Amino acid sequence: MLKPSALRQEAAERLRQAAYSPKRLVLLHTAVALGCSVLSSLINYVLSLQIAETGGLSGMELRSILATAQSVLELAVTIGFPFWNIGLIFAVLRWTKGQAAEPADLLQGFRRFFSVLGFLFLRALLFLMLAIGITNITSTIYRMTSFATPLVNLLTPLMQQGSSAETLMTEAFFSALLEEITPLLIISAVLFVLLAIPLFYRLRFSDFAVMDGLSAGKALLKSVSITQKQFWELVKLDLSFWWFYLLQVLSVAICYADSILPALGVSLPVSPTVATFGFYIIGSVCQGVLLWQFEARRLTVYGLAYRRLDGTIDTDDTDALA
Repeated sequence: MLKPSALRQEAAERLRQAAYSPKRLVLLHTAVALGCSVLSSLINYVLSLQIAETGGLSGMELRSILATAQSVLELAVTIGFPFWNIGLIFAVLRWTKGQAAEPADLLQGFRRFFSVLGFLFLRALLFLMLAIGITNITSTIYRMTSFATPLVNLLTPLMQQGSSAETLMTEAFFSALLEEITPLLIISAVLFVLLAIPLFYRLRFSDFAVMDGLSAGKALLKSVSITQKQFWELVKLDLSFWWFYLLQVLSVAICYADSILPALGVSLPVSPTVATFGFYIIGSVCQGVLLWQFEARRLTVYGLAYRRLDGTIDTDDTDALA
């Protein structure tokens, strides 16, 4: 049994024994992640302004250079984030062993680049295969029902010989197509969520396993193995942190408040640009404070759960602290 109260108490004890402050390490990790995100957004905005000012044929070369720089920056941040984020998992595993974790340990994701890359690829591939399988099955069944008749009638002219597809593909056609295909999309999405949740929990500790030294495939298999018949235990563990996830959602919502508030009919007294960057920075700060104060303990709880399911921590070790 994974008792959240026992795991939280054990996590607090392990963190108190850490030689290097876990909160300071998480603060460094969070500052780099959020700082890069905010800085990337600011640089992209400046580059977009410069691209807009380079009009005419004479500015084509400069526009191309700026657009390339913009794409490279976005790609670098997108690729680097997963490897940076998983470095904190390595630090957590060291805390669960009673070992010291230092800033250099946050780079472990880059040191194990190919293992982490393979793990990310395989995990994404599993969810993609699930989505494709569900879409194919639901589409086949949907076409066999009377609900698909309007959709079939709409697509039939495209398949008839002699008909010009380009003349049929108008804005009205795509609007009607979207309306007819919406029920199928909703059904597929609901089925995907229902099946993706159990898959997510079976792979829940795969990132811990890969940072524990296993290869990509073995990490996924180990997570599947140790989470067998543990679905509801892991759900309870997640629910014990409901307040953390709620605050995290709220901090993300603040980042996009410049779009949310106008959609709710609230007018903002500042320009769109100021609102975009202002709310984004405020939301990032809120998220940073939340992670700084609670992320180390939360992740260590999951790290101890991984160790317990793996058998490297005895049941009595945590039960005795409950």
